[in-house]
Parts: sequence; structure tokens; C-alpha cells
Amino acid sequence: MRRQVGLFFALSVLVTSGSPYSMVCLQQVDPCGLKLPEDLHAKVFSEYEGYRLVSRGDLIPYHRELWEGGPKGCPGLAQIDIDGNGRVDFAFNLIRADEVPPGGIFMVALNKVGGWEIVELLRFDQMVPAVLWAEGETTEAYESYERDEQVRFPHGALLLVGYESWSRAYGIVDGEFRFIALSE
Repeated sequence: MRRQVGLFFALSVLVTSGSPYSMVCLQQVDPCGLKLPEDLHAKVFSEYEGYRLVSRGDLIPYHRELWEGGPKGCPGLAQIDIDGNGRVDFAFNLIRADEVPPGGIFMVALNKVGGWEIVELLRFDQMVPAVLWAEGETTEAYESYERDEQVRFPHGALLLVGYESWSRAYGIVDGEFRFIALSE
């Protein structure tokens, strides 16, 4: 009994102190380990109750292998200054696992002077979750799969990929979000 009380006390001190372990318990952390600003976490997950970030564990083994051989990070969350204002924005790839097929939402939280602006870019249903990653600024243009078109996103792009089925690049051009289909 004395050991149990001592262990409980030691864990309580770790959790309530400024130790790194307390951060895990006191702040919301996504399944891949990236901490979100508290105000953003509260805004997103109160507005999208029942949704959660896509994690590596949601991917089937073959897609997990493809993911781990590629961009790394979290397939449900990406950081990028997509609007070029010098502040870090977050892109979310959310799923609602209690639906069949699982419903998905792809959105971006723009870090504006007055707070976070949520821009929902896509809602989709699919049996296998899509993955998300950010590509930084590049001089290269993305070429459309559907039509004879190329688009250059001056502040980088967000890539949303449904392995073996479709892929899109999203970015901001002239102050507006655009996407280009990279594959069917």
C-alpha cells in the first residue's frame, strides 16, 4: 500500500510539475506527437466534435509502408505558412471513424492577427483514409491530371493523397485557395 501511495504521489508530481511528461497530460497532443496551440485545438475539436486526426494507425499496412518511406510526420496534420503572412498555419485531415465509410474533412487553420480562421476545403467519404503533407515554397508548377493546366503556389502546397486512387495539391493563388488534381 505504501508503494502504491508513493508511486501515485510521484506520478502526481510529474504530471503537475513543469516536467516534459506533464505536457503530454496537460496539453492536447495529436497521435503523431505534434503539439497544437491550445486555442486552436479548442476551436477545431469543439467545432468538429466526433472527428479526430488521421494517424499512422489508421492506414492499412501497405499504405503505412508507403507513408513511412515518404514524407514522414503525421498523415493527419501539417504545418506550413500557406498564406505567406509569416505565421505558421495548420492543415487538418480529420476522420470520423464511427461512420461507414468514414467521413473525412480536409481543412486549414490560417493564423491571422485576430485569431484562427478555419477554411474547410473538402469533405469526402472513403474506406481508406487519405494522407496529408506540406511542401514548402517551390518555383515549380503543379500540372493538372484533368486538364491542360499548371498552377504554381507561391507559398507552398498541401498535398492530400488517397493512395492508389487520387491526389490533389492545394494552395493560395491571388488570396484564394485553389486545388489542382494531380491524379485520378
